[in-house]
Amino acid sequence: PFDGDPDFIEQTAISMDWLLSSLSALPTQSASVYVDACFGGIGRDNAQIFSTERPITIRVKKPTIRGNTSMDYLSASSSGQYSSSLASERHGIFTYSLLKGLKGYSDLNADGQITVGELHRYVEEQTARTSQLNNKLQTPVSIIGDSTRVMLRYGR
Repeated sequence: PFDGDPDFIEQTAISMDWLLSSLSALPTQSASVYVDACFGGIGRDNAQIFSTERPITIRVKKPTIRGNTSMDYLSASSSGQYSSSLASERHGIFTYSLLKGLKGYSDLNADGQITVGELHRYVEEQTARTSQLNNKLQTPVSIIGDSTRVMLRYGR
């Protein structure tokens, strides 16, 4: 959370394992989880979020989704990477790519619908490309239950 306290991380943060297992336990047909956060110790404004004098990097394992095979997960960056912002758009690079993908840019076969696979592929490619153009390295982490699941349909 934006107001998490790094000195009391276990009391003020949300465990990804807890979140995913809680969502997996819900009686839903499908679920999508998008996380624009990083584990590099630097906030969106490039300020250090941990109170130590040196930046630290948290290494996290790739989350596991159990039960609900129609759940997909996409996070902004890989373990140890920073999630960069795109000042001109007032969003993180990941969120900007995700929003553009949901607007229809991810409809790779132009059939008027966006599948989980299309959205993930688009967001991964755009996030990586845009971060490189800004001299950063940001690689989203993706877990896909059913890549053919249609997330949304839109009119032309």
